Amino acid sequence: MALLGEALLTVNIYNRPPELGGKLYCPSVSKTFKIGLVDLAIVEFKVSPLQVKRGEQLKLTVKVKNEGEFTQAFDLHIYINESLVRILPVKELEADSQKVIFSTLETLNTSEGSYLIKAYIPPLPGETDISDNERTVSINVLQAKPSPPFAWNLFLLLLIIILLLAISITLLILLKKRKRKEGESGHLTALVQLSV
Repeated sequence: MALLGEALLTVNIYNRPPELGGKLYCPSVSKTFKIGLVDLAIVEFKVSPLQVKRGEQLKLTVKVKNEGEFTQAFDLHIYINESLVRILPVKELEADSQKVIFSTLETLNTSEGSYLIKAYIPPLPGETDISDNERTVSINVLQAKPSPPFAWNLFLLLLIIILLLAISITLLILLKKRKRKEGESGHLTALVQLSV
């Protein structure tokens, strides 16, 4: 078992196994690397609002922390009950740093009822403490107020069109009467002038 800290890996190539008298085939190659802790955690998970009408959005806030010793790239998975609904990639999270991730979820195709929203980081290779890789929040989806049926909407639209037509026709008739009166009064004035 390797210990945490600096490590040295040396590779030797022999022409046959050393126990059979093999000789080095080429020079050794060595590489120094670090053995360290790999550990990611979900520090905080909030869903807002906790009670939502069907069709409204849920706002998610997830605070993740790299409690390990290396910069990590990973995916944050969001579940509704046990169904994966979103994968949010985190490209680089440096050792001992935190990041807040924001997202939204739609509830338009969700039925009325209680749901468990889960934020989850799948374990990385070498990660031993996975007890803090998951957080859950319970929410309630309420039935939205039903929208008026299509026929009712069509009726209202037709009623508005009929009212606009009636107003337009009334205005045209009034304008014609006014022009006719103006024309008649001009004609009488002309007749009076001719007879004098």
